[in-house]
Amino acid sequence: MDKIKLKIDYDKAIKTGNIEDRVEKTCEFISEEVKRTLSKPGTGRVYVRNGKMHRASTPGQPPAKDTGTLEDSIEYKVTEEGYDVVGLVGSTADYAIYLEFGTSKMAARPFLRPVLENKKKEIVDKFVEGGK
Repeated sequence: MDKIKLKIDYDKAIKTGNIEDRVEKTCEFISEEVKRTLSKPGTGRVYVRNGKMHRASTPGQPPAKDTGTLEDSIEYKVTEEGYDVVGLVGSTADYAIYLEFGTSKMAARPFLRPVLENKKKEIVDKFVEGGK
């Protein structure tokens, strides 16, 4: 599971408010963005599988939606570890890691890292705003 770690000088940056709520809202935002990415059709080749037409993803693009299992498996959790509040966003699907990073026989179809990279500003804004 990829992680984003935010180090914030709370006294200077924001009123602390409820940090757990901020992390929760931020993780929820990331999770919804990942699901939105996974809901899009593929842009690769079209083929018939199990009697149904399917358009695959192209290498380097997010996986094409097929059954919706991967999209449904996106979850987040927020925990406290000592003085830290930690938010994790990822997939419970066994095969998600192979799609995200690829294998020796399949190019990666990343779906989490592009959201983290392309939505950095919105992610930080969501946290600073307190999830408003």
